[in-house]
Amino acid sequence: MKQKFFFICLLFIFLSCCKSNENNQEPFYFQTGSELFRVRATQGERLFGYWDRFDHIVIRFKYNEARQFSEGLAAVSKKGKWGFINPKDSIVIPLQYDWASSFGEMGFNGLALVKVGNDMNRIWYHSGGKTGLIDPEGKEVCPMKYIEIYFASNGLARVNDGTEIIPEGNGQWSYNGKYGFINSEGEEIISCQYDYANPFYSGLAIVTVKKKSGIIDCKGKIVIPFEYDSIKGPGLQSKEESYRLFKHGQEFLFDGKNITRI
Repeated sequence: MKQKFFFICLLFIFLSCCKSNENNQEPFYFQTGSELFRVRATQGERLFGYWDRFDHIVIRFKYNEARQFSEGLAAVSKKGKWGFINPKDSIVIPLQYDWASSFGEMGFNGLALVKVGNDMNRIWYHSGGKTGLIDPEGKEVCPMKYIEIYFASNGLARVNDGTEIIPEGNGQWSYNGKYGFINSEGEEIISCQYDYANPFYSGLAIVTVKKKSGIIDCKGKIVIPFEYDSIKGPGLQSKEESYRLFKHGQEFLFDGKNITRI
């Protein structure tokens, strides 16, 4: 009896493997808590579709790019244009954007970042064009008036109100606008007034005005005045543990409360 049961189990596993190979599908992205999962065909044009938790194809392979479902919608792309579909594969928000994130991605509460007129030869958040935030109904919560909206950190996202990318040589570039910050709901909290701004980290951000650097808090209050030639500090991509301030060849240390000369 045990031997018979063992062979039945082997047969079941074999048939399951055959079914998987026959479908020529592979999981491309998986996220728990969702009813549908993005998959990509392994042959042909390698288009994207969606299957359910039982490996049944619910939305056939027809999208050039696709993201996981969030807030009941998934960002999909055809012929370079992005929009959003529901689990029944009905287009809820037209395919009219040149780039789109998932809803709730990048630190924004239930909102999706969208771009139009961007240069896709660049990284999306440095690609130019106009950028804004929409809700699941397609309403512009944050108007398409920024050339850049960066990841939200500490509840705030760096933005730039410029219109052009300015090449500066050696792979460097800048925008022709000013930097400010919006919150995770898309509201402009700190107006675009800085020549450059770092993302917030631990409630503080390094900003620059007229080639002089300072530090502000999440309300835009000046913590360190704009009188330093440069400031290096902790951040998502920095190994610094404290803020190092440089002025007239001298170096100072800011621990978040006091400034001391080194």
